[in-house]
Amino acid sequence: MQEKDDKIRTPNLWLTGYIVHDTQCKCSFEHNGTMLLFSLPRNEAVMKAMADFNNGALIPAIEYAEVCKRLRHEMYLAKSERENVSGKGARNGYRKDF
Repeated sequence: MQEKDDKIRTPNLWLTGYIVHDTQCKCSFEHNGTMLLFSLPRNEAVMKAMADFNNGALIPAIEYAEVCKRLRHEMYLAKSERENVSGKGARNGYRKDF
């Protein structure tokens, strides 16, 4: 019997931005091969926010945009950290930062 997973994983920035804005929960990042996924806790508030987003809920545009910009920035930081750790971003152990 398989154990129930307690995380929701999605690559969708816009859905994640709405859930984070609506529920004020923290999201983390998980690497799935070459793809970076947003990981959210599986609870009733997150599931309700996901249903609201899919049913066309009204979203305060300025706050939603700020959350999405912050999440996108954190996503790029997580990607660059992984590249630096795996060595893909550096040549011969040296990387120029301009």
